[in-house]
Amino acid sequence: MAMSTGLSCLMSSLFSIILFAGMRLVKEWLCSSKSLTILGGFLGSILFVLILTALNNAENLIFGKGFQAEIFPEVTVSIFVAALVAGFVHPVSGTTW
Repeated sequence: MAMSTGLSCLMSSLFSIILFAGMRLVKEWLCSSKSLTILGGFLGSILFVLILTALNNAENLIFGKGFQAEIFPEVTVSIFVAALVAGFVHPVSGTTW
């Protein structure tokens, strides 16, 4: 069953905050080996999808249902924020996704 746009925006925002907090909490563990650093990059890519979903759903609520995400600014902002957050965990995590 599909969610409404507002609920999807709320859930993706909430999950992105939880994922960011979780990545910060287990930072030492994610930095402990090369494979876990790559896992940090994978979590960063999931964060990118969540941020992009939240941003696009918020725009749909504000501007109407016909509004679509484009490369600039939505995708660019989302990928920059996700890479920045993954880089907070480990610099390599920001580049391995």
